[in-house]
Amino acid sequence: MNVTGKQLARRLLRVQILATLLTALLFLVVKDSFSALAAIVGGLISVVPNMVFAAFAFAYAGARSSQQVVRSFFAGEGLKIILTAGLFAAVLSLLALPLAPLFSGFVAALAMQWLAPILLLKST
Repeated sequence: MNVTGKQLARRLLRVQILATLLTALLFLVVKDSFSALAAIVGGLISVVPNMVFAAFAFAYAGARSSQQVVRSFFAGEGLKIILTAGLFAAVLSLLALPLAPLFSGFVAALAMQWLAPILLLKST
């Protein structure tokens, strides 16, 4: 199976969103809807910067534009880190959300960033 980087990034984002929604569902069942909302917000703090990174990382392709590929990759990664920190700062200072579900949603989405490529590239 030949999967391009853009297709893999889209799949990864879908898996991260699914992990976020499953975490929110767990908090909805175990706790309440406010905790579920916090889990969704936490997941979005991970997913949204990854979307921005993917847009930058795959803006250019091909051997002729290799310098642009590297530049856009590093710019996307820098922006992702800044956006993640900014979103955390905004959410923690502006919203009174429970911290355990918030961080659980974030960690669930973040964990998929590491696990999904292994699962998605599996050829069986």
